[in-house]
Amino acid sequence: MRLRRALDRVRFMVLALPLLPLLFEADSSQYYGNRRLQVASETFQQVPVAYKDQFPLDSTVHCIGGTFGLFHENDWLYRSCEFRNICFDLSAQEFVLFPSKEEQELAELLKTNPIVSVSTVSSPSFQVALSAVDPPDPSQLDDRARMEVHKKNLSWFPLVRNTKATKGYYELPESHIFVPFQESHPMSPDSLVNKDFLSLFTLLYEFGLEEKKPIFIRHGTHLPLCDKKCEILLKTHLQIDASKPILSGIDHRSSDLVCAKYGVAGLGMRMTGTRPVRDKDGSWLYTHTVGRHATKRAFQKYMETWEKTARD
Repeated sequence: MRLRRALDRVRFMVLALPLLPLLFEADSSQYYGNRRLQVASETFQQVPVAYKDQFPLDSTVHCIGGTFGLFHENDWLYRSCEFRNICFDLSAQEFVLFPSKEEQELAELLKTNPIVSVSTVSSPSFQVALSAVDPPDPSQLDDRARMEVHKKNLSWFPLVRNTKATKGYYELPESHIFVPFQESHPMSPDSLVNKDFLSLFTLLYEFGLEEKKPIFIRHGTHLPLCDKKCEILLKTHLQIDASKPILSGIDHRSSDLVCAKYGVAGLGMRMTGTRPVRDKDGSWLYTHTVGRHATKRAFQKYMETWEKTARD
């Protein structure tokens, strides 16, 4: 009996020995046997990130929805873009792209032939609308008139850095996607859901990225919202607030860049079109959310999933 107890104690000590470092280590490491596993403690917008000691990957862009001819000057209202390897600069509070040398050379060649339109990171004319276009409603014209000044801030494109001066970056999981946007001064929570949320979902849906986990970044000037209920909806469904994006969990960051493999932007004509829905000239037909029952059904399921996730 004594021998069995002694053997049990020895067996217990052998099994417990690899766990002893956990009693004395106050860092974010874990142990499995004699192996030390490093666990990421840094987070961006509550999403874990991993530091990569190398230059950011080359960026690419794929845009759809542009116009030509007489409407070329306003094609940024119709354009949406998908970015690959897009980064957020924590110091500048701006999204940045790093084109390859080959793409820079291609952009220079395209400048000599303006008739040819190819999506390149370095194309200076490729702008998108951060917010969905919401024309003045005749019944609310007084409220809408004071918002005209913000329209000049809607045309946007990430900063393009041809030289990679920064070494190292923080990498988001491949399952996540950057979505910079600007809300469209919703008048009610219903307006926020049926216009802004639906426009954002349509943007993801048309690029086949609705299964990705979006990281929504309110970019530029924040417009006044309808009331606290709208802020609650933004925090619950989009998981954002009015504060600036920050990197948490470290005392001194090794880089200002947080990069994601995917990103999308360009809401523009994804709401009511060029004029209010009440108009009878058919202008409201030029929108991505009218006449697309399947998209709205997918959006309904998408919102139900968000609500379930928020409750859990």
